Amino acid sequence: MERKKIKIERRGLVSIVIKNDVMGVRGLYTFCKKYGKIVTHEQLCRMTPPQKIGIDISHYVFKWQGNTQKLVEYLQSFQKASHKPLCVFDGKHEQAKLPEAERRNNRRAWEIQEAERLERLLEKNREDLSQEQIDTFTRMIQSHRRHGWQLTQEVRHNIKRALYAEYIPLVKSEREADTLLASLAHYEKFDWIISGDLDLLALGVTNLLVPLQEEDSTDYLHIHYPTILQCLQMSEYQFKQMCAISCTDSVTHSIPPNISQVYPQMRKYRDMNTLRRNYYTLTEEWPTQKHIYFESIPKPEMCIFEPDYINYIAYTKDTPMPYLSPENAPYDPVLEKHL
Repeated sequence: MERKKIKIERRGLVSIVIKNDVMGVRGLYTFCKKYGKIVTHEQLCRMTPPQKIGIDISHYVFKWQGNTQKLVEYLQSFQKASHKPLCVFDGKHEQAKLPEAERRNNRRAWEIQEAERLERLLEKNREDLSQEQIDTFTRMIQSHRRHGWQLTQEVRHNIKRALYAEYIPLVKSEREADTLLASLAHYEKFDWIISGDLDLLALGVTNLLVPLQEEDSTDYLHIHYPTILQCLQMSEYQFKQMCAISCTDSVTHSIPPNISQVYPQMRKYRDMNTLRRNYYTLTEEWPTQKHIYFESIPKPEMCIFEPDYINYIAYTKDTPMPYLSPENAPYDPVLEKHL
């Protein structure tokens, strides 16, 4: 009997991915946001008892383009509310993700070039343009510059210096921040994880706060993992199977089916292998049970950049951050007394 054919087969299969090669679950944010609710920053700060909050700080670094004052004020608002924030910085890119990092850098370079082109065009034709047209040009230029902003080593050091000066807890991940955040949520029972990376749901994070995109907003979309499973009427394992099917592979850059396409089939067949038998030709490219989403979460000490491990220990024991030393912070005369 000929196997059935459906649209998601024609959209391409997912290649086998190993740990650290995952690029993202296609369509996951759109799929999950209808089950979330808005939580304002003020509501989060008013919560009792004191909350442990892991923060993917790179989101705010890019959102505010390295504005250290905004970053410090945002983080101190948690401390003033007696909460315990822990900033997590990305580590080095995995080898498999270098092409994607290069693509993003090229895109940012193009954004800056486009902003400069529009600036020249505006300057050349300003006298012939109406105020409305000038305003439109200005908004376009600002948008291109915002999207083209690059995080330099100098900016990174300035941010860390500012956080060191205020004794705000921070650690650097050995790789990307999401694995360490998932580990902290799993083993340290963090109350909240703040990140724009929805893949953390597939790694089992219970309370994910996704920052809203508005430039000046510090509010969040709260996505509660157990609520999603209840609304979808499926187990955690089935949800992870859907994510595995819809996961983009950084090695082959294949285009997987959108998770919203996989969901009705998973509801019907309830299992990835059954779905595969009915809808896909068996190939070695199908995601296996060795996919990252089925692996056990490593302990935090396995994910933290080694020199920052003392910061993590201090955080877990509620002791002052062991800042500073020449090895873990750029020299700053203002902080010399702490060396």
